[in-house]
Amino acid sequence: MPASRVRAVVLLALCASAAPVVHASAQGDRFAPIVLQLPASAHAAALGDAFLTARDPDVLFYDPAQLALARGLSVGAGRYGSAATVVSLSAATAFGGSGGVGIGAQVLSYTGPVGHDPVSARALGSDGPVAAASVAFTVGGAGVWHDTRFGAAVKFAGDLRDGARGAALAADLAVARDVGARKNIAVALVASDLGPDLRVDDVRTRLPSRVSLGVGRDGIELGPVDLGLTGAVSLLRDGSLGAAAGGEIEYEWLDGYSVIARAGVRQADRMGGERMHGTGTLGLGLGADRLSLDYAFAREAGVNVHHIGLRLR
Repeated sequence: MPASRVRAVVLLALCASAAPVVHASAQGDRFAPIVLQLPASAHAAALGDAFLTARDPDVLFYDPAQLALARGLSVGAGRYGSAATVVSLSAATAFGGSGGVGIGAQVLSYTGPVGHDPVSARALGSDGPVAAASVAFTVGGAGVWHDTRFGAAVKFAGDLRDGARGAALAADLAVARDVGARKNIAVALVASDLGPDLRVDDVRTRLPSRVSLGVGRDGIELGPVDLGLTGAVSLLRDGSLGAAAGGEIEYEWLDGYSVIARAGVRQADRMGGERMHGTGTLGLGLGADRLSLDYAFAREAGVNVHHIGLRLR
């Protein structure tokens, strides 16, 4: 297929995903499942969830095109207030610059309100009378063509609310490329969570579909430390915009041993469809050879959120 036609197909799919959809039946005001709207790792959370150009295994949940560069295993957990816990697992392997594959899972358990409506971000931090869960299982792959990375992922996502359950299939489409004179700036375009509505009993809720543009630069040498920067802007399915940015400074005191300070900011809180002015994030990482321990803190919709993760590269 000619390159121009490939680009046209990708752009058509991206643009279609951003169009608001009008439904005839009753529909919730929020997006669901909520697990698809939460940070998928401590590393991502510390950078304001601007993670489209990362090379960790958890990039599977953000940009499958980057699976051509990602490898390793990652496990993590997050705690929202006193009532919700999210855990994640991902594994990825790259094929010598020709592509890569990844597999992962995200599971959120919480106690929510009575009823089948999707939970809000604010509700995650307080106890409710009903046990609930939100899950997503993802498989993705990437290939490289003319120095451009193309990726796709399929997700099986679902919610369990007040004894009722529902599931939906979703897909991600992505393209990424390194640009600049030294090819040291990564740019990515991703259409996420494309698919039909999620139905839980009589409540039908839109998937959190969005189109995101991200840029990142790693390995900026500043004396004894290395600086990395990342940013992203997203067009959500309801037509609203969200932006995020983050940075990290790494100091290596011995070969293979380092400490990393991270910070980020997110302009709009996407969780549960709530619109906030934004939130800041902080994080810390410790690296020992191929092993990394990450921590992140944020305050989301009035709720203290802690993330911890372990990565094997």
